[in-house]
Amino acid sequence: MKKAEADTGELRQQLSDAHKKAANMLKAEPFKKDDYITQMQKVHALHGQIMEHMVATVAGLAEQLSPEDRATLAEMLRHPPRPPSDD
Repeated sequence: MKKAEADTGELRQQLSDAHKKAANMLKAEPFKKDDYITQMQKVHALHGQIMEHMVATVAGLAEQLSPEDRATLAEMLRHPPRPPSDD
């Protein structure tokens, strides 16, 4: 899973940048509705690309696992571990 996240690093950066641009568009005067909608479509498209990659990665991994391990994987995907705290 970490490899899949690493493989999508550039897409994740593009997604972050697209979200920031959309947020800035909401703050801008005058507000340009059509431009904002177009930007949010880009956000959704990038998210879709990331999800497609993750789905393919999970499917490839799952086909190598036992039914019990697939059940564990399913639970992990439902409740991913929290990242370590910076405290």
